[in-house]
Amino acid sequence: MSSVAREWLAVFLFVFCFFGLTTAEALWLSRSSWMTLGRGLVFAAGTNILGFCIGLFASFVILGIILAMAWDGSLNQVPGNDSMLWFAMVSAVLITPVLLIILKRLLLWFLKVGSGSRAWLYSFAVSVLIFVLTLGVPSIFFYFVL
Repeated sequence: MSSVAREWLAVFLFVFCFFGLTTAEALWLSRSSWMTLGRGLVFAAGTNILGFCIGLFASFVILGIILAMAWDGSLNQVPGNDSMLWFAMVSAVLITPVLLIILKRLLLWFLKVGSGSRAWLYSFAVSVLIFVLTLGVPSIFFYFVL
């Protein structure tokens, strides 16, 4: 298999995991009687697409700034040198799942569907699971196959 085909396979795995987990989330919402299947699908797809678009864009910007500063040589002149760099890297990794958690919880509150700790637990568990599997499966494939 050529390297281009492997790269496209990794992209396909990302898309397959994203939409598969979005569908699984909608089915879970439907089975737990929080929403109908159609409403759950709109909820899951909307929050996941919005959360991933904004979160991954923000991660891209943060990592792009770090890379530009490394090329420029001004990375050593940042106050709090290593601690600031670590803060930026951790922020770049955590911004997408945190944004997903907040979006899901706010939309559940707005729709008056879930309340209390059960809604927070749902938002946390689903957001972390979707983030880890959607980015983890293609990454593991890329690491072991390429």
